[in-house]
Amino acid sequence: MKEIKITIINEIDKIISKKKFYILLILSLLSIGIIQILLYFSKTFFGINSMDFEGFPKFILLIFSNTILPLIIILLTIDIFSNEFNNNTIKLSIMKPITRFELFLSKCLSIIVIMSVFIFFIMFFSILLSLIFNFSSFSINSFFRIVLAYGVIILPICVVSLIIIFISNIIESASLIFFTSVLIILILKGLGMFLPQYSNLFIISFLEWYNLWLIDYIPVFRILRSFLIMIGMGIMLYSAAYYNFDKKSF
Repeated sequence: MKEIKITIINEIDKIISKKKFYILLILSLLSIGIIQILLYFSKTFFGINSMDFEGFPKFILLIFSNTILPLIIILLTIDIFSNEFNNNTIKLSIMKPITRFELFLSKCLSIIVIMSVFIFFIMFFSILLSLIFNFSSFSINSFFRIVLAYGVIILPICVVSLIIIFISNIIESASLIFFTSVLIILILKGLGMFLPQYSNLFIISFLEWYNLWLIDYIPVFRILRSFLIMIGMGIMLYSAAYYNFDKKSF
């Protein structure tokens, strides 16, 4: 357990030491600010009803969960897996007193930790802007509903991360991993839109499962079913990705 913790910290250090991480974070926060300003001016000058305190952070989550977050997962996974394979720096990790299983688990967990921190910053900044521009509609209930929405999205983010991790362990080229991952995400998203009755089979649709938690009458069965499907898919993806990782000669 100690080795896994140390390896996770090392993997996170490698990511946050790169300017790319901070650029992505700053651009994401700037985009949130621009969206809020545009909404404010549309209400001030054109009379278009703006969003209330709860609506703005949920709107940001909807946009980011379907665009920015999957993109960041792809870039993180390429850095943590593909680039180390191609540069042979993975051998330095193998030389440490840690098994391949522990190394693979540590890399997966480091992606999840970084994504969780990223989501926290998005939530914090969107709530802050909503407090500034929509304070009149603030309520404790709305605040906790926002926190709940951002909290429960971590699970589908984990499953999507495992899809990209699996791809990264069967394809060597970083550019090919990027385009393949984007294509698969778009295909799964499209299938979920055109075949909504089978959307639970396409994984990407789960990025909006936080909506189930915000319904006045919480659909416990639907939430439990989605949870079990994601857990099952996560186990299969993790096993398949580790199988390919363990087969690599390094």
